[in-house]
Amino acid sequence: MAHEHFDIAKKQADLTAMMDRVLVNNRLGHAYIFEGMVGSGQEDMALYLAAYLNCLNPADKGIPCGTCNHCRRILSADYPDVYHIEPDGNTIKIDQTRDLKERLSMSSLEGDNQIFIIHEAEKMTVNAANSLLKFIEEPHENVYIFLLTNNRDAILSTIVSRCQMIHFPQLNKVDLQVLFEEAGIKPSMAATLTALTNDVGEATALAENEDFQQRLNWSLQWVDLIVKKDPRGLTMVASDWMKGPKGRADMIQALSLVAFHFHDLLYLRLHPDQGQDNQAQLVFPNDFGKYQGMVNKITVADATKALHLVGQAQRMIQSNVSVQSAMEYMVLAYWKK
Repeated sequence: MAHEHFDIAKKQADLTAMMDRVLVNNRLGHAYIFEGMVGSGQEDMALYLAAYLNCLNPADKGIPCGTCNHCRRILSADYPDVYHIEPDGNTIKIDQTRDLKERLSMSSLEGDNQIFIIHEAEKMTVNAANSLLKFIEEPHENVYIFLLTNNRDAILSTIVSRCQMIHFPQLNKVDLQVLFEEAGIKPSMAATLTALTNDVGEATALAENEDFQQRLNWSLQWVDLIVKKDPRGLTMVASDWMKGPKGRADMIQALSLVAFHFHDLLYLRLHPDQGQDNQAQLVFPNDFGKYQGMVNKITVADATKALHLVGQAQRMIQSNVSVQSAMEYMVLAYWKK
């Protein structure tokens, strides 16, 4: 099968083979949610399917050729029947989904099918999501919609229940780290960033971002204070974390860094006899020495509780609870017996 022109076959070979079987058997649904870490191939899969639906010169069993006029324009986002919807600022607004509905009333311009790709679908406002829901409940012939997200829990549950869900696994960390290093990222930072993104561009931007570097440093300091039940773990929220303008997405990402530290501590508690052999299994292998002062002060139950509370704090921030309140709640709930 002619996959060499499509990145998805390199990133997610098993998923590509699965979707090929769906296509060959003419069982492609009209609405999908592609969820997974940024850069895991969600957009690549949507473009691959769009090419399948509009290819002028399909290969064996209808697999898109990747070289015809339609395929090349789809891959370069220059094909009128493949419509991309991206956040306007921090959200996808109802006017954008209304525009989608207007386009549905029009005939396709060049091919037989229309494809709508919604990027960062978790950022749809409630009104936008409800507007989209009407289309999903009453699908149009030859119209397909792909919602791309790294957080399916933030998508309206009624939309989730009416779409087919496909999870995109994290890419191989060893190969990903090599890609990051080839892009000029230092090895220690490249290893850390493989836990946050699968996207080279995003990884490069984070590696060069001084605010991210600061959040990275603070995350370990904060976890140390929390584990040791040092009162500065609470005051650090206001004295450090709240300094300067920070968006909710930045703080949710910071809490992901905190979660990775607790993950590492949990791993070390569960595998106490492997010594430095554990380092390769850690998200932050360079912090192995610093973990030694914490690991005996945290139980498996404590680490598990901490991971749950971090996730809860992230959901609170997503629900517009103040960042400071969510982070202070996390600390106090962890310390509560």
